[in-house]
Parts: sequence; C-alpha cells; structure tokens
Amino acid sequence: MAIERALVLEVHGDQALIQTQRRSACQSCQLENSCGQGLVSKMSTERSMELWLDNRLGAQAGQTVTISIPDEGLLQASVLMFVIPLLLMVVVAAFAMQLVGGDLASIVGGVVGLLFGFVIARKKSASMHSDVRFKPI
Repeated sequence: MAIERALVLEVHGDQALIQTQRRSACQSCQLENSCGQGLVSKMSTERSMELWLDNRLGAQAGQTVTISIPDEGLLQASVLMFVIPLLLMVVVAAFAMQLVGGDLASIVGGVVGLLFGFVIARKKSASMHSDVRFKPI
C-alpha cells in the first residue's frame, strides 16, 4: 500500500481538499545528481497535488493526515499508464515495418501506437474514477 502525508486545505460537508507533496524516488538515491531521471525530476515545476477525498476522519483544515492507495489499484494504474502505451508502440511499429518497410514507417508507426496507447489509457482512467480500488483513503 502506498502511503503519503497530506495537508487538509478545506472541508466542505463530507469532503476534504488535501494537498500532497510530489516526491521522486530519486530523492532517496545517491546517484540523484548524476542520473538523467534525477535531472528531469528536478526540472518539474509542479511539486504539489490537490484532490478532494471523502473525509472519513472528520479532519479539519490545517491538519495533517495520512492517505493510502491500495496496491492493486496502484499496480493496475501503472500497467494502464506505462505498459499499454509502450506495448502498442512496439506492436504498431513492427506492423508498419512489415506492411510498408523501412525505418521511417517503423518510427511513424511507433509514434502512432504510443499516442493511441495514451488515448486508450486516458479514456480508461476516466472511467476508473468511481472505482474504489483506485481511490485514496
């Protein structure tokens, strides 16, 4: 289970607006300054994320709470956002290479497959908002 600390910003009825600080795995790695991923994560300007959650604890604005996401939901979301687009990129690139031939066809096919994978992931993730497996608690 992924666990994060969050600050309660507002409370309206049975909902609370919380703010979490985005952290990269690079922050705990000794190679953070010499790795490309570490440099990319430092360039990110968005360091916090806000979302509305059910206020089961009766938390008040200004309090710090701990939120968690079930492992099953985290794993499925990771597969949806990373594996499906990459798989489609490879499959469509290989198909374009066989159909048309040449590197350019493979590159264009790969880009089309990747973009199509992201479209599928976005549409599927929109339908998962009401699924309790993906909701932070």
